[in-house]
Amino acid sequence: EECKKEHVLKGHGWDVKSVHWHPTKGLLASGSKDSKLKLWDPRAGKQVANIHAHNNTITTVRWNPNGRWLLSGSRDHHLKVFDIRNLQSFRTFLGHKKEVTCVAWHKSEEEVFVSGGFEGSLNFWTVDQAKPQASISHAHDASVWGVDWHPLGHCLASCSQDKTTKFWGRNHPGDTMADQYNLDMLPEEERAEAKMALKEKLEKDERMNEKRKAKVLERIETNDDKSLFWDQAAIPGLRTADDSNAPQ
Repeated sequence: EECKKEHVLKGHGWDVKSVHWHPTKGLLASGSKDSKLKLWDPRAGKQVANIHAHNNTITTVRWNPNGRWLLSGSRDHHLKVFDIRNLQSFRTFLGHKKEVTCVAWHKSEEEVFVSGGFEGSLNFWTVDQAKPQASISHAHDASVWGVDWHPLGHCLASCSQDKTTKFWGRNHPGDTMADQYNLDMLPEEERAEAKMALKEKLEKDERMNEKRKAKVLERIETNDDKSLFWDQAAIPGLRTADDSNAPQ
């Protein structure tokens, strides 16, 4: 039995970069290089909504499992959540230094989502806060192309142009968090000692590629980003730092 083309959905003025099916209805969302977000009735082959959503290419669109919210990411560095009941954006998020490349809603916590950036970062968000609730600024050495939560929601997978796939989860009880991803979440008085210990550990690591090792050591030495503290208990399943240290 041969597959056949049912409809061609025409309406965007430039490359279509992302599409996503509504979780329960016959509705398709698409985002394009023309900065527009469109909703389609695939059975009729017709456009049902047209939204000028961003000021640059829309790179990714994803429906929330609740079916009411549509999330979009763009080269304008912003993310937006739209309520399809009124076709209005009710929250705009800014936290990436370059374009947003991918997004994923949490499987069970409907207000939580993650985004990946062209600069290799991962940001964790809740819909009621415009700023990231957690960030991993150097999650990858190149663009993050995909993110996906485990069906149980306890860990996250990310893939990148740096030829790696990584898994992210909560720290174990008693972990010092003195690693290259969590270092900046430590209290300031503990950070210098942790940096020295981590540098010594890396310098003795014979398994790590020398080029990679040099890059990690450079980041440890120069990274003074104060924006990486996590809001207390903001992200389910992920270790948080004392929010008294977080920027106001």
